[in-house]
Amino acid sequence: MVCLLLVCRLMKKFFPASFLFYLLLVIGPGGDQVFGAAKHFPGVLTYRVRKGDSLWLIAHRYGVTVEELARVNKIEDPSLLREGRELRITMANYDYFDKHLQVKPKVKLRDWKYIVIHHSATDTGNSKRFDYFHRKIRHMPRGMAYHFVIGNGKGLGDGDIELGSRWTLQQPGGHVRQNKYNNIALGICLVGNSEKNLPTKKQIASLIDLVRYLQLKFSIPRGRVLGHREVPGERTKCPGRLFPLRSIRSKILP
Repeated sequence: MVCLLLVCRLMKKFFPASFLFYLLLVIGPGGDQVFGAAKHFPGVLTYRVRKGDSLWLIAHRYGVTVEELARVNKIEDPSLLREGRELRITMANYDYFDKHLQVKPKVKLRDWKYIVIHHSATDTGNSKRFDYFHRKIRHMPRGMAYHFVIGNGKGLGDGDIELGSRWTLQQPGGHVRQNKYNNIALGICLVGNSEKNLPTKKQIASLIDLVRYLQLKFSIPRGRVLGHREVPGERTKCPGRLFPLRSIRSKILP
């Protein structure tokens, strides 16, 4: 590992950071050099209908309404629910996120004012690899710049959400240039390069549910949910030209 770090320092002198980022994502961190190990959970729940199920039973089991379950899954006649069908379970009451987005004991929630959406600009990744890059190459003592990472199936499950230590410890982000925004803006990074590809359907679904939860939790209006390039003073294409910001804004809270 010491040799690898020496090589990386030499390469940093001659190669752009983006190249090193890709290199670290390929080789990955290893052993006890892994920082900021994060828990993760599915951002989108699915359920396969079993014999004897009804829409009411499924809705009751997950704490959602029959109407919402039918709407999301485009079910016009609940009596025609067939065995084996896969349903998406919405988290309309957000108990699911309350359970999984716990901060460390005795840590007080900050008064977050903005949500900023990023793409990783890489084909693969997860919080451990981003944390390693931000600590070792970007020299960020708190590690991964984002509060949340949403996977694309390459390095992290498709639609899975990882919590960074900046969320669990309620620390300012490091995901934009100006600290005045880092201090009040939550950062969400979707793994993938939206200059080349659209995010996956599960990533988008997870992002919308997570953003809606955070909006409710911190009273953040739609106008303060921004793509990285929309933050004043930023000079970037992030989250990418193909990223469906307009569509996402139409599905989050006002």
